[in-house]
Amino acid sequence: MRPSFYFLFVASTISAAPPTLTSLYPAGGQQGKSVDITASGTFDPWPVQASASDKGIVVKPGKTPGKLSVTIAADVSPGVHWLRLVNADGASEQRPFVVGSLPEVMEADPNDDPKKPQVLAVSEVVVNGKLNPVNDVDHYALELKKGQTLVASLMANEVLRSPMDGFIQILSPEGFVLAENSDCHELDPQVAFTIPADGRYLVRVFAFPAKADSSIRFYGSELSVYRLTLTTGGFADHVFPLAVTMKKSVSVELFGWNIPDSAKRISLNPEAAVSGLVVRHPGVVNSPTLRVEPHPCMVETEPNNRARPQSVESPITISGRINPPRDIDVFSIALKKGDKRLIKVEANALGSPLDPVLEVFDSMGKSFKEIDDIAKTPDPELLYTAPVDGVYRIEIRDRFQHGGQLFYYRLRITQPEADFTLNVTPDQFSITVGETVEIPVTVNRLNAFASVIELRALDLPKGVTCEPVMVDKAAKAAKLKLVAKTDAVSGSFRIEGSAGYLREGRVNLPLLEASVDTFWLTVHPAKK
Repeated sequence: MRPSFYFLFVASTISAAPPTLTSLYPAGGQQGKSVDITASGTFDPWPVQASASDKGIVVKPGKTPGKLSVTIAADVSPGVHWLRLVNADGASEQRPFVVGSLPEVMEADPNDDPKKPQVLAVSEVVVNGKLNPVNDVDHYALELKKGQTLVASLMANEVLRSPMDGFIQILSPEGFVLAENSDCHELDPQVAFTIPADGRYLVRVFAFPAKADSSIRFYGSELSVYRLTLTTGGFADHVFPLAVTMKKSVSVELFGWNIPDSAKRISLNPEAAVSGLVVRHPGVVNSPTLRVEPHPCMVETEPNNRARPQSVESPITISGRINPPRDIDVFSIALKKGDKRLIKVEANALGSPLDPVLEVFDSMGKSFKEIDDIAKTPDPELLYTAPVDGVYRIEIRDRFQHGGQLFYYRLRITQPEADFTLNVTPDQFSITVGETVEIPVTVNRLNAFASVIELRALDLPKGVTCEPVMVDKAAKAAKLKLVAKTDAVSGSFRIEGSAGYLREGRVNLPLLEASVDTFWLTVHPAKK
């Protein structure tokens, strides 16, 4: 959705530095509701302006510095959005603001004593909490019935970049630990537990430092913000298959816990999707993303072992599971001498606990290469060139021989595809009325991509114009020139490149280990 900017006050004539923004607490809110949040950072003078990445999120400053009121429209999509603070001199860093569908409550301290927990009135809720100070432990109590499955999922480090390695425990009415987890989504824990008897159960949250140190203590800090989702309702782990072919109506299944019958199979038409489609259902809390491919997709079919490999042709995307434990999925593919194939396995990136190992065997049955982790991810990939004509074998297994329904993966076998990406640094710029500013864009040409690219700036603020730029097929950089007319105002904008298909300009946010497609332009008055 088009990014938006909301003018919240008449700009002060007092010169000041751009605001900084280190965290938001709470770090999100419910669709169709308003929430008061506290921003940490520097913002003098106050009040400030605010820009949100969705026009349905409206932010207004309170009377006290750092206090903001956020109103979320009912049609804002659940998930991660972005918010930044702005004044006449510039903009702050962007920070994630998460929109959910469940009711939300704030942590009420003190709740560190399991005998005096914070009692929650409902079993479907998002708790906004903070582990602060050091050694803080939070307890929440819920009344649950026998046979209910409680899902407790913590969002902290992976999305919010809170400096904590969280831990969740489910305690019985008598105080015994019944289930626990430390790492499910990177450093963030998640537990699903079926209740054995009626009673009041406890959910305990604590953490260790995200970066290990020599201290012996539970971690806590002002920045250790979290969102704890607790639900006995529908909670999706993933959608299956994990990829479908563009322009082809499909039926997919949601897998997880407490999935209602109406959500177990959903019909979709991915024709309008570019690369992904968010699968939503009102009876399910979270919404997994379905990959949309321009080439054929399929689901692995058992048995597909070494004795009976499953025959495939490329390009292809295969959705599979390593199930049961010790399972090995085997695929065969006929290649000609010199054929190049990019073989990529995605599991960890999708939230699967699978630690995939990829092994390729040549036409003589000899192992060419075994790949486990690459770079910073456990997901392997290999660019393979066939040495001779023949039938080659591709094997996938779990490094530790684990397996099960949740050990899913997506295998892509494609020719190295010519493509391009656009990177822009930084994510904010400034301009004076009547003048121009150049926006440098880096063009990353992949696999000998050699086409002309039309580069454009979109959704520009009022009074700002930009002519499209044609990027020569050999060029690896270009500049867009923004012009500020007399009525120009500050605001957000996007960058897009077209070469028969579209690619968005993005900027990396290293501290958040994320990238975004929204840029900011600060307009200064004309020089006198």
